[in-house]
Amino acid sequence: EPGEDIAILCRNGVPCAGFLSRNPENDAPPGTLPWETHYFRHHHANSDRIEIIDKHQLRRSAAALAAWSYLIADM
Repeated sequence: EPGEDIAILCRNGVPCAGFLSRNPENDAPPGTLPWETHYFRHHHANSDRIEIIDKHQLRRSAAALAAWSYLIADM
């Protein structure tokens, strides 16, 4: 299920994807309460700034989304 911020794009034929990682504080998987507690602590908060981002995690996320984009480019 896409997030509300991209749902309209997905419904209108734009290829959509999301990338959810495990909670780095307690290794909780996405969709569980411990994961959501971590996610919403930072989402649109003062700590949601580019200089706070874990550079290693950002590189892995960017690589995963780049690979996905490459794979669906010819669909």
